[in-house]
Amino acid sequence: MSRKTQEHAIHALFPLTVFFVFVISAMAVLVLSGKLYDNTVTDGSNNFSDRTCFSYVVEKIRQNDETGAISVKNLNGTDCLVLSHKAEDSEDNDYSTYIYVYDNKLRELSCLDESTFDPKLGKDIAPLSSWTVTEEDGLFTFEFIYPTGDSRVVSVGERSRL
Repeated sequence: MSRKTQEHAIHALFPLTVFFVFVISAMAVLVLSGKLYDNTVTDGSNNFSDRTCFSYVVEKIRQNDETGAISVKNLNGTDCLVLSHKAEDSEDNDYSTYIYVYDNKLRELSCLDESTFDPKLGKDIAPLSSWTVTEEDGLFTFEFIYPTGDSRVVSVGERSRL
């Protein structure tokens, strides 16, 4: 082979090699960025679910923060946060709102008295595997256990007892 033929082969082979290296690099970037995007979306969804549960419960406590209006009860084997509401027009229309976990969901149910409490009837709020609720001197402590297996502990105090 003459020197001129070798130069032509190198001139043709070099751009082809550069092109294939570029294609392989581009494919690697696409695969890695797809995985990164998937992880980001999953983490964002989990964080939203986590924040929704405890933000919802904290806000409900703040909205109903009156002396004696918030309590913790175990009804039908279900730990419930009970928010008592007094009717302005008469005492016959007093009702309570129950916040509880049933069937892997945080739920809310409003009814006239606890004898009509049926956990199946509550409105779904957010996914939640289970929770524990304790109250000590106006300080409510919640441990939320999420479907992902993560858990979070939040404590909220009644301001009306200050």
